[in-house]
Amino acid sequence: MCRVTKTRTLLASLLAAACGALVAPSADALTLNPWAVPDRTEISVRNVDGTVFSVRGDRPGPALSLAKLYLAYGVLAAGDPADRDAVTHMIRTSDDLTASRLSAKHPTAIADTINRFGLRQSHAGPNWGSGVTTTDDVVRFLTAVRDDPTAAPIVGAMATASPFAADGYHQNYGTATLPGAWATKFAWSDDGTVNATGTYGNGWTAAARTYGPPDQLTRDVHAAVGESPAPQAPELAGPPPGSSSWAITGEQLKHQVRCVDPLNLRYGVPDTVLIPRMLASAFPRC
Repeated sequence: MCRVTKTRTLLASLLAAACGALVAPSADALTLNPWAVPDRTEISVRNVDGTVFSVRGDRPGPALSLAKLYLAYGVLAAGDPADRDAVTHMIRTSDDLTASRLSAKHPTAIADTINRFGLRQSHAGPNWGSGVTTTDDVVRFLTAVRDDPTAAPIVGAMATASPFAADGYHQNYGTATLPGAWATKFAWSDDGTVNATGTYGNGWTAAARTYGPPDQLTRDVHAAVGESPAPQAPELAGPPPGSSSWAITGEQLKHQVRCVDPLNLRYGVPDTVLIPRMLASAFPRC
């Protein structure tokens, strides 16, 4: 009994620390210098204080794998629990095969999401990867679903994006490298000549797309916000901020402690909260 009591006490205190310290990061608004953004790049930002910045953010272009965000929400909204893990895998690793399977099962999912959120400059294509969107619409969507329970698996998967995608593409560029970024969906064309990202940051949401390689997108978004990107060799670069290298999500933590939590204290932790692995390692594990 003594051991059980100590375990419960430790679990309760750690859960309280995680919720109190990590649920509400400090907010830092982003601003854009439109003169610093070359014509090859589009970028949109919406801050929690209501300010909005956009440089060619209303210019339609290939949705690439950002369409998986729209697909994922449409699939989750359909309500089949069997799809949840597939959605998480698709967003985290940008897996095209999973996207194709989900799209075949839910052929109107992307169009349904576009209509639901009034993404007027976005259009579904004949298949999931051939649609059109704008960075304005991506930011509008991400802002709308940030605290939507239906979208929790999407946000959690963005926050634990794999360092490399299912096809081996490096996932650490663009808006994911801005200060305060913690969750990102990456997107690119098959030949790598168009790259895009959509990101949640501390106090802001941003999306950007460039007609060029991923490091070009990184340079352009940093120039837009007046930051210098940290030098980083692609082969040595780590996973993006918010990835599984340094943190796990609340959803993962609840799974970790499920068999040693008879009081169900874990349900007080939001699914999408980020918990540093150093802290998570102190929790009991099944």
